[in-house]
Amino acid sequence: MTIKELFDYVNEIRPNSYGNQTKLVWVNEIEGAVQTEIMGILPANVINYKDNVDLNTTLLIGAPHAKLYAWYMIAMIDLVTMGSGAFENSQKVFRKFWDEYARWYLRTHRAA
Repeated sequence: MTIKELFDYVNEIRPNSYGNQTKLVWVNEIEGAVQTEIMGILPANVINYKDNVDLNTTLLIGAPHAKLYAWYMIAMIDLVTMGSGAFENSQKVFRKFWDEYARWYLRTHRAA
């Protein structure tokens, strides 16, 4: 999934008025968390997309786990625009996808 595909998908699922810069902040937050909390990458080595990034850049996580990006962004939109009830619901969906990815990653990349 590219950054543009993610933004287009989120805009379709949860129409919003947030620009690409705000959404890019959210992408950096979730990719940074994945890299440090799941992959064990040191913060100094984390991939971070700058303001002038090519929106056709492929994101770190591919299918079938890329949905965690969308649900993180949907949760952030809900937090800011729809209140705590909507945020809690979308956060639960995001956490489900986060946990699925974490289990898969640990199973396939850290097997002893």
